[in-house]
Amino acid sequence: MSSPASPNHWRTIALRWAEIGAPLRPVAEDVKFVADEALAWTKNNGRAPRALILGVTPELCRLDWPKGTSVCAVDQSPDMIRAVWPGDPAQVTTSNWLDVGSVHAPGSFDIVVCDGGLHLLPYPDGQSRLSEVIAKLLAPKGLAIVRLFALPKASESIAQVLAALANGKITDMNRLKLRVGMALQKDSTTGACLGDVWNCIAAVEPDLATLAQRLGWRREHAEALVSYRESSTRYYFSTPQTAIECLESSGQLRCVRTHLPSYPNSEQFPTVVWERL
Repeated sequence: MSSPASPNHWRTIALRWAEIGAPLRPVAEDVKFVADEALAWTKNNGRAPRALILGVTPELCRLDWPKGTSVCAVDQSPDMIRAVWPGDPAQVTTSNWLDVGSVHAPGSFDIVVCDGGLHLLPYPDGQSRLSEVIAKLLAPKGLAIVRLFALPKASESIAQVLAALANGKITDMNRLKLRVGMALQKDSTTGACLGDVWNCIAAVEPDLATLAQRLGWRREHAEALVSYRESSTRYYFSTPQTAIECLESSGQLRCVRTHLPSYPNSEQFPTVVWERL
């Protein structure tokens, strides 16, 4: 398995978190779906759930959890925890997701939720290992709820993405980063290097302030790309079906439903629910 993202990578993202938006962060519709799942679980089981958030997504911390829900989180970056988590720091364990099973006992949670994090782990080994970790942490009939960042049905070449950028057809840096990364990726196993995403965009326009001015973006928004500069971190994108199969690879999680949001390119950002067998 390749090494995780460097501390500096997450430190830079933490400093510019306010400039990161949808679809890299969940919108109200995505959050409501998770809240509805938690409420339905509560009604079906007669008590509030024990929830674990993979990462420190503030929208999930502020979720309208059922009354009495206990909420914990796990993130390996102290910088992200300090800068992003809006709750009590004592709720967060500083750990790699794949090691969290050594912190919490088997069956400690009823819901494990993650927003857009599966692609951070190497494919297929890291993503399959996460399936084992989640299955161990969940009690029987518990739910794993994960929003995916998935490959488009029709793959794009990098030339197509850059042409769309030149024609003003990419609305923000969030979507640009994803489209460039997915276009650069040769396959899910090798993934896309974030430093290559930076180099590709910088080759077209090395000055992010100029790029922002030309496209009508805020300068600070465009400069969120700085976290990718010289980064060796890789993201591993796959199709929704491949991601579902990866999280079912432990044989202990079964996909029960998928929610497609109403915003553009919804098929790339489904929220998938698995049940612990």
